[in-house]
Amino acid sequence: MMHEPDWLTHARELQAIAQIGLAYTKDKFDVERYKRIRAIAAAIMASGSGTEVEQVLQLFCQEIGYATPKVPEMQRECLTEEPDRQEPLDSGTPK
Repeated sequence: MMHEPDWLTHARELQAIAQIGLAYTKDKFDVERYKRIRAIAAAIMASGSGTEVEQVLQLFCQEIGYATPKVPEMQRECLTEEPDRQEPLDSGTPK
């Protein structure tokens, strides 16, 4: 599996924090703070991907509610497969 760049990881995390914060806060000052975090995430994403900040911010603004992880299909299949069952190692003590 390919490792994603740090800028992408950080932008996604900031976007999720902002999205969750905006979904649950009632304080107008917190709303402004979370909007700023979302704008920073959009700037990081735009810079790393070569996309316009406004375009990324528009996409981020469409995401509302609690942010849930988006698991790629291949990872989802790996997570749902039955794990390998291994026999416990012999501790070396007689039975």
